[in-house]
Amino acid sequence: MLQTLRPGNDGEPLPPECRVIRLLRFSSMDEKVSPADFTESSSDNGRLSVYENTLTTPLQARFMMGNPSVYEHFTSFVVGEARNIKHPSVSSPDVIWHPLSTNKPGYKGHCALVNMIKVPNLSGAKVYLKSIRDQLIEILEKPQKIEQ
Repeated sequence: MLQTLRPGNDGEPLPPECRVIRLLRFSSMDEKVSPADFTESSSDNGRLSVYENTLTTPLQARFMMGNPSVYEHFTSFVVGEARNIKHPSVSSPDVIWHPLSTNKPGYKGHCALVNMIKVPNLSGAKVYLKSIRDQLIEILEKPQKIEQ
């Protein structure tokens, strides 16, 4: 495992052995991760927020969000496992450093999950991206409640 991890420059890939967390919103009572948890919002700009787990706790990540009360759970995955997801028509998911301009506790662990959102000029891109999201969901750890 990593002994001392330091944040990289914007766009630099994380080491494959890193584990990142993703905050979740559950829209159903069964509390299962859905593809919607890995779908872009209007403010994501092609990068979904994830946090390197040795630099940011789930609670710290929650308080960096604009509306923290909607995030009560999180999941995690190993970066290298996401990179192993392959589809012949689209790039594999990746996790890159994406520094924030804040000094809130845990901010140094902010990263971005990329290659999950847009594929320009590709017929059937939505189908391919859904396949990638479904495969990512298969490697996720069981969702956990964020402890106060």
